[in-house]
Amino acid sequence: MKIRFFAILMAICAATTAFTACSGDNREPQREGVAPSVIETEPEKEHFIISEVPQSKPVRSTKSADGQTIYKSLEIEDLTIVQLAQADKAAAKNMRKVMSSAYDRHISAYESSLESLNSLLTAETIDMSVFPYETKVDYSCVRNDGKAISILEEITSYSAGNPISTTTFSYNFDPATGEQINQVFYESANKQSFDKADNQLYEKLLAQYGDIINYSYIPSSFIEAAEDCWYFTKDGVKIVFNPGDAAPEEAGVLDAEFSKEELPELAQKYFN
Repeated sequence: MKIRFFAILMAICAATTAFTACSGDNREPQREGVAPSVIETEPEKEHFIISEVPQSKPVRSTKSADGQTIYKSLEIEDLTIVQLAQADKAAAKNMRKVMSSAYDRHISAYESSLESLNSLLTAETIDMSVFPYETKVDYSCVRNDGKAISILEEITSYSAGNPISTTTFSYNFDPATGEQINQVFYESANKQSFDKADNQLYEKLLAQYGDIINYSYIPSSFIEAAEDCWYFTKDGVKIVFNPGDAAPEEAGVLDAEFSKEELPELAQKYFN
């Protein structure tokens, strides 16, 4: 029973990150009239204020019948995305919609994991020393300019106050539209482009980590696995593989980088 219990905890971790301010100035959003967008003419500047509002208490907290906290609290910091020009209001709304969906997924994962755990609580073999179980969702903005916006989501789970897993995901946006960018590594529906990107990534990982890298740890391809967590840097793209995604879990977090020169033509518009 204990093995099954911990399997559920780790599954919850995989299914389920504090927002760091990503604005380097004190400009105020345009509140009156319709200020024109200057994203295209000032691509090197920030056009959205992206910042965090720490939570004062968990989003969810569950207690046992005797009032002892046995299950998890869920803490998700609030993220604000505000346009500097009213003309970019729709783009900000699109980005907030994506992040709102992420928030809803965390709530849903919490409810599902609570239901799974409740079914085990009557078992006498449950190890109560693992409680309380907590999850914290933190965000950090790693790029914010007129060409691209990247936000990282880090999900850390705790058992009895000790961290037991950390998983990272990413959200990348086109600042002109606020639409999410799913990948920039290959041309869609182009097998040659796809295979080139996959081979490129495999060779990078192999050169950096050796023979712990092989296709047996991924469901299909390295480049598709990379779509869960990649983000824009100033001069390229960085990919992060969570433990167990591209190698044995004990290998920990793996990463790889593509310079903008190594990326296809479709990616060049996201760089100055």
